[in-house]
Amino acid sequence: MAQLAFLQSSPESPGILLLFQKLFNSPLETNWSPGDVLLDMQKSCHSKNLSDAVVKFITYVALFYYNFGNYDLITGAKIVPELTRHEFKEVVQCTRAFTQNRGSGVQSLLDDVLDAIYSQNNSATQPHGRAPDLSDHGSNLRTGMAQEFGRSYPFYGYGVAMDDAIGVDRVLTEHQIPLLNTRIALRCQDASMNTHTKVFLVRQTALDSCPDGDIADMKSAFVEKLRMAVPPVRAFHLRNRNQINFSKGDHHAILSEIQAELLAASTPVTPEEGSSTHSKISNQQDQLVHHLIMFFERGDVASQDAAVQLWRHGDDCAAFFIGIFPLPPARDPLHRRGAVESFLAIRNAFFHSRTQKLLRPELLSELVCALPFHELMQPENRATSVSVECLDVIVTGRCASLLTSLQPRTRCDMFDEDEDASKSNFMKPPRAKVLFLANCMTHFAHGLATPEKTVLLSGFISDTIQAIVGDERERVRYLQFLCEDVLSLCTTK
Repeated sequence: MAQLAFLQSSPESPGILLLFQKLFNSPLETNWSPGDVLLDMQKSCHSKNLSDAVVKFITYVALFYYNFGNYDLITGAKIVPELTRHEFKEVVQCTRAFTQNRGSGVQSLLDDVLDAIYSQNNSATQPHGRAPDLSDHGSNLRTGMAQEFGRSYPFYGYGVAMDDAIGVDRVLTEHQIPLLNTRIALRCQDASMNTHTKVFLVRQTALDSCPDGDIADMKSAFVEKLRMAVPPVRAFHLRNRNQINFSKGDHHAILSEIQAELLAASTPVTPEEGSSTHSKISNQQDQLVHHLIMFFERGDVASQDAAVQLWRHGDDCAAFFIGIFPLPPARDPLHRRGAVESFLAIRNAFFHSRTQKLLRPELLSELVCALPFHELMQPENRATSVSVECLDVIVTGRCASLLTSLQPRTRCDMFDEDEDASKSNFMKPPRAKVLFLANCMTHFAHGLATPEKTVLLSGFISDTIQAIVGDERERVRYLQFLCEDVLSLCTTK
């Protein structure tokens, strides 16, 4: 069984991914690369006076792939296209996948996801939508906003009911706690507490461990508000004696806690073992942490295999996902980052169930077939059945903002030699992302681009970048990388 993982994503992201894969990997023209499709789409749109619209459409595609979903990874804000719904449909209808074969399923997919794409901001005047502030609405609007609220914060974890999530959001808003990269989970109540009491854990990334590059991308006033938000640890009370425990800081402690809970849950206590149980759990945890450090730091396959031996399969409330995927050479020209990128995540059962409802079963097999490496698999390795998982990423390989306490700092993580040496006290965050996983990631393929294609595509991307301001330029350049190295299919095996 192939396992697809949509990380920190939304229920509609699989459908949007499948739509884009159909547009840029048209099965009708096997000799066309995604770059060819992109250039053809730009030419068709220009003839229909949609030149501005296609630039905005490509910006949205770039943002989607850059964040592996339609939510911003840092702020959690929904990404909404700048072009109108009508323009979005017209641009899609200018692609070869739509015009050459209307039975390819493009129109059906577009109908499925278009409402979800624009659900937050129908005026579509900003690229980033804003999550609804439920504290401003009366109870008569509460039910109608509940579904949108769930999509606004993909970091709400397992076990948090929508009614509880709204209450937690209201309390955090009242105390002016920004929801930057926040993860909220329901913890089983202690035996000493009333059985009806729920404890919600709210955790945020520590600003002290964030690279300055991430902070520079935010408005200074917002950063200052984050710094002054609340003390590192604090508890708030919710209705019905429920409690919110808020913490901000060391992600190593969070990771260790999750590991300890999983290991404890998977190690039954028997009378014969007695007092040796605690020592056994401690040794297992230390061993797992050791392997994870080796795995994330060096991308060592042997270390990854050893870590998997300690991998504990829990229920929907807590499950490890240790992933590994190749890093394209174009993203690492100086060979600084090793051969792989990696991540560690836990299952988000709440969004998993929502995704299952939105993504029709008959689309799953199409989704697997649309993935760029599927055709390169050996026939016996190709997926016959598919499962979809929605995960919350805990750490990613060589990620400065989340792994500073686990990794020693090395020169390969620092700035270039010719840059200011005073800036070398923090590490560069990784830019490589993963949108989907399968059981045979070693079959991941890089596209073959001819010089002629590269010149034409670079010219179009350059014109597109000139029409975009600020940080979006890097994300559009990332689309160029995707077109040339990720989404293109090799024609030979």
